[in-house]
Amino acid sequence: MSENIPTDAMASNAERGLRLRREFGRGGTAVGVARARDISNKKNLSDDTVLRMHSFFSRHEVDKQGQGFNAGEPGYPSNGLIAWLLWGGDSGKTWAESKRNAIMREREKFSTSDDLEKAPAPPKDRISGSSKNPEGSASGSRGGIEFTESIKNSLRLKAKEHNERMSSRGRPTSTRTNYGVLASVYRRGAGAYSTSHRPGVSRGAWAMARVNAFLYLLSSGRPKNSNYITDNDLLPSGHPKHSESKKSMNKVWQNSPFNPLV
Repeated sequence: MSENIPTDAMASNAERGLRLRREFGRGGTAVGVARARDISNKKNLSDDTVLRMHSFFSRHEVDKQGQGFNAGEPGYPSNGLIAWLLWGGDSGKTWAESKRNAIMREREKFSTSDDLEKAPAPPKDRISGSSKNPEGSASGSRGGIEFTESIKNSLRLKAKEHNERMSSRGRPTSTRTNYGVLASVYRRGAGAYSTSHRPGVSRGAWAMARVNAFLYLLSSGRPKNSNYITDNDLLPSGHPKHSESKKSMNKVWQNSPFNPLV
């Protein structure tokens, strides 16, 4: 985990948000209050928390346009302002964006799990299935896969940014993807971690490495490592490496309208 200690400005904003919430009895949620306490205490935040913060600010940027966000406006302080402050305010937004970019750059170093030095997984990492994600749940582009909100947001953002890059470059739809497909790739990577991985790499980083490898394969038309063929069935029909080994996957792509932002 990176060192993610909130700044003094963030701590001041969080304290102000807590004070306004007590005074007016509104604004923010229990999660926001817990976040504000961590920020005001300058607690070292986890990478997942930083990603959640980045997601919060992205979703709630629109609140700044609402009435009561600025002093002197009717309804000041608005619920949106109080919630914004609880998460660190403008300083928190800038910090979370910078930290998020650093975290994603670090994860991108694992460009493909197949290029990493592998070793048999130690017994503590040998997990086979769960009640939440039963066997076979990663076999399709939508398989009922459950993740934390931070992972979901990261995968959705990866799909969105990838598709925007492909669109800006005039690439065909066979280079596009969506959240459901990346979720399947991530789940497979997390499962493969139970068999072998490089010591010192977390399950999440290993799984995200496989997602990065898949996105490279999508955009370039070929994998970085020729041995990486295990997700070819998840490629769209029309992609040069598309595999027809799983008929159910082909049916999903052929019978469903393409929506890169799902």
